[in-house]
Amino acid sequence: MSSILSKGANKTAPKKKPSKTFSGNKTWFVFAIIAAVAAAGLIFAILSQLVSTTTYYVLKNDVPARSQVTPEMLAEVVTSNGSEPRNALGLAEVSNPDAPVYAKFALNTGDILTASNTGGLTPLQESIPEDYVVASFVADANNAVAGKLATGNYIDIIALGGADSNSTVAKYALRHVLLMDVSTDPGAIGENDTGATDENGNPLETSTQTSTQDQLRSGVPSLYTVALPAADAAKLALIRESDIFVVLSPKKDSEDSKNDSFKPADITVTEGQVFSDTPVGDSGAKTDPTFGNEEVSTSETAEEEATPSESASPAATD
Repeated sequence: MSSILSKGANKTAPKKKPSKTFSGNKTWFVFAIIAAVAAAGLIFAILSQLVSTTTYYVLKNDVPARSQVTPEMLAEVVTSNGSEPRNALGLAEVSNPDAPVYAKFALNTGDILTASNTGGLTPLQESIPEDYVVASFVADANNAVAGKLATGNYIDIIALGGADSNSTVAKYALRHVLLMDVSTDPGAIGENDTGATDENGNPLETSTQTSTQDQLRSGVPSLYTVALPAADAAKLALIRESDIFVVLSPKKDSEDSKNDSFKPADITVTEGQVFSDTPVGDSGAKTDPTFGNEEVSTSETAEEEATPSESASPAATD
């Protein structure tokens, strides 16, 4: 009997299996810890990016086409690391004396320099047809769209002439001519030193001066460089000493030129025609005084209709 009891006492109670609920909670707890660590790492990375800063550069002023960009023309912009513009040029590229940086076309204040809008100064002929030549002429601002012409515009040139003062003729001598460059004072072309001095009258170092070529392009244009066929350049040579009037070419001419449908035209007016009894046509036909801003036009019309006219006569009374 005792042996039986001893044998029964030696038997161990069976182990309880852990509940499935506890095992699942433990797994979720581990996942929660891992997720918290990952979130903390992500937040730390974001905060590090926000705290860490970097610098890029933009233009302080407008830069005309084919003008050299120098370090003095750049303004520093500080931003969070990683938010700076990609492929932006900096001081290192602009300061390299072996590879000067030029604006490929007119750039505006605040523009970012990139390889697409800057580069080396290439010959003018590379951007025009092989049988074209490059020429220039002078025109006062009051006879050339108030000096608002810019590189890339297409212009028409009207020449005034005649056998005597009583038979003056205005004729479109050249049409749809490409403007390649503009500058201010032809007499200063070719100078390399501005003669700038400091407050004590001492000459500034070359690196701190703005070249005369750049200064010429910062004022009102009066010297125009154009690309045109050789025969048209010969016409320009004949009329350059005459009174000339420069206008922007119509948009239609540019479209027709692209579509190879541009048609030559003889546009000539004589004094007799100007001062004849012929009725004068509508020079503003098809134009819009709001320049396409219909909302402004509509709102102004509504205000005018809502406000009684001050000049309206009061109603007559007996």
